[in-house]
Amino acid sequence: MRPARQKTLFCIIGNLRGGDMPYNSYLENFGDDCDLCLCVGNSYQDSYWRQHAKYIWEIDETDTQVWEKTYDGVSKEWRTHNHLENLWGPYQGLRGSGMIICSFRQKLYENLIKMPMVYDRYVLTRADHYYVSNFLPTVKPGSIYIPRGEEYGGVTDRFSVADRETFLRSLLIIPFIIQNPNLFNNVEQYLKALYISSGMKIVKYRRSMYTVGRIDEQTRWQTVSQQKAPHGGGEYFLKYPSEFALINKSLLSRTIKRVKGRAVALLARLLATRA
Repeated sequence: MRPARQKTLFCIIGNLRGGDMPYNSYLENFGDDCDLCLCVGNSYQDSYWRQHAKYIWEIDETDTQVWEKTYDGVSKEWRTHNHLENLWGPYQGLRGSGMIICSFRQKLYENLIKMPMVYDRYVLTRADHYYVSNFLPTVKPGSIYIPRGEEYGGVTDRFSVADRETFLRSLLIIPFIIQNPNLFNNVEQYLKALYISSGMKIVKYRRSMYTVGRIDEQTRWQTVSQQKAPHGGGEYFLKYPSEFALINKSLLSRTIKRVKGRAVALLARLLATRA
């Protein structure tokens, strides 16, 4: 018996760069079956994402102190810590966007916690993901599902799937960093430590999305590669080629398994006819 369909909320954090290509892939794969919420900056006001979203929560990115204020809202103790590049960027001019990533997670938590328990499955994602299929894991309580790749010693911070309680706990990265200072210098390693210390079961699965960008788009950290996105019509480029390489590897592996299965079935039929 197939498992019951899980009512799903897609949650986009960050800003709405990425253009039409990721948006159209979301519509094609999930638009009819999932609700959408945005916890984003106040740029890209004409984005198609805004027209489709059921919930929109904004952060005023024109406020140069907004990330510090978000951390202060949790605890001002963070100001006494040693601030490492990447994890604490862009605080005091540090390179990286760790503070921004964690702040969006905190703001998403603060809004979701006020909502009733409407959804069975929650997805954390970005506006610049291109989806090659509509696959999503069927979630079980206490497990967090994360695509393989872009882990940097921890787990990727760009996509995760979980039930409501687990999902909410997974967003509380700011208090965890403040309570456990100077363990790591990136968000990915802190997320893995948070998940493990919170008793979550980390389930990794095959990647079905990759990150794209256009040359002229705003970015704080990683520029696009020179490798064109295969679905982008020449306008889009892969941001992290390793993501697409993992997708190709997974597709090849599944193709080989199907071919082997068919060959074994054909051989069995041939042997049966000769018996």
